[in-house]
Amino acid sequence: MEFYPKDDLDISFIKPNIESKIQQIYSGCHIFLTGSTGFIGKFLLEKLLRSCDIAQVYILIRQKKGMASDERLEYLFQSVFFERLLIANKNARNLITLIEGDLTLPDLGLSQGDLNILHNKIDFVFHCAATLNMMEHLRTAININVNATMFLLEQAKLMKKLKAFVYVSTAYSHAMLYNIEEKFYPTKYNAEEIKLIVNTNNDDQLTALTPQLLEDWPNTYVFTKAIAENLVSTYHEIPVVVVRPAQIISSVFEPLKGYVDNIYGPIATTLGAATGFLKVWSCDGNVKSFVIPVDIVVNSILSIAWYTVSYKTNSTENLLRVFNLVPSKDKIISINHNFEKFREVFCKEKVYSSYTIGPYNMKCVKNESLYRFFFILFHVIPPFFVDVVLKLFGYKQRVLPIYRKVYLANKILAYFCTKDYNFSDKNSGKLWSLMNSKDKEIFNFDQNSYTYEEYYRNCVRGGRVYLTKDPMDTVPAATKRYKRVIFLNILFKAAFYLIIGIFFINFI
Repeated sequence: MEFYPKDDLDISFIKPNIESKIQQIYSGCHIFLTGSTGFIGKFLLEKLLRSCDIAQVYILIRQKKGMASDERLEYLFQSVFFERLLIANKNARNLITLIEGDLTLPDLGLSQGDLNILHNKIDFVFHCAATLNMMEHLRTAININVNATMFLLEQAKLMKKLKAFVYVSTAYSHAMLYNIEEKFYPTKYNAEEIKLIVNTNNDDQLTALTPQLLEDWPNTYVFTKAIAENLVSTYHEIPVVVVRPAQIISSVFEPLKGYVDNIYGPIATTLGAATGFLKVWSCDGNVKSFVIPVDIVVNSILSIAWYTVSYKTNSTENLLRVFNLVPSKDKIISINHNFEKFREVFCKEKVYSSYTIGPYNMKCVKNESLYRFFFILFHVIPPFFVDVVLKLFGYKQRVLPIYRKVYLANKILAYFCTKDYNFSDKNSGKLWSLMNSKDKEIFNFDQNSYTYEEYYRNCVRGGRVYLTKDPMDTVPAATKRYKRVIFLNILFKAAFYLIIGIFFINFI
């Protein structure tokens, strides 16, 4: 697949610079990274290999869906995402050592040899792995998000060379609050207590107990992240710091503009709206949209680890230990404004998708009853008739089940889309003020360095090319398809209203 944009093909490898204090911190170091196949982890791995003269990075990967961990690693590096890195630095692949492990297993399934590596070689730990499934069973969520974190923190105490441990949480770990500061918050249960509850109840009992355990937390994901943060706060003897990213979206600068390959959260909603798949979404369109580019997050994480090393003392009391990675004040816009910006790029610049099934006219609906009405009108009745036609032609029913999943997902996400949060992000400002000009250039997380207009333009094109595998040279054909879809949409509406009219005339 060709790169996008075509004029963004600088494959120069960022050589270690004597002026960069951050590069110096990582020079010759051994890194342990979890979640390297995930969105943040992938960007973090690429940035370390491209911008830092590291000795080795050890990545934890599990077997998944019949694919061995080494196969998953090879598959990861076949992506266009790493192509420019491998062209610029042919030795990059040799700097990676695979450690097979699974966060759901006792001791993560690590061998004694693996543990010896952690204890004797590791300088930095970046713990990015987690289950992001908000509908995850509490046992699984606790095992992955809490117990695995506890195990790694315990191992960190045995790491002879450890300089910093970065735990990646979420800005919504305490989602029931409206004002979220950069500090640790108490939880009703600590990690040991919740672990005991999980271990002394079977799955059915735990399912029944979950609403009572969660209390004000809306789902098991943010609940377990909050407990993990509380756990981190108790480890004063190691240099550990928590980063809380907001909703992460496409890259703004590096390594590829507009790169995204994950369908979740705001990315999934925008894609659904752009292709005409989504017509209505349960949210308050006037509340603030807290989205942040993934490369801004990664540069922040690497800079935060540098800060932790450079400014730690014998005590962690005066060390900044929690960072909310959220959009800066001038980058905060409403959900409605966010969707409208994307719509402008799609429609005014005619960057239509080859997979369009309807016009981009999704509406945000705050009232739950009204949302259900529109959902039935747009996402139940038409798919029902489509499934009937598919069945008549011998195909399996397949559209309604998809919208059923959409409804359940929206039901969970609506909690976050109807609250106007205020996040403190003073620590990021303090960190930026401590960095020199060279570090600000290489590890740039200044959100004033780009405009939303430029960003949305690259997001749309990048999402088209990298996420949906729809090259830019298909735009002319996609435009013709869009016009046909609009015409058919008008015909369908006319037929639908005609049938409704006939029904009312004859039976009412």
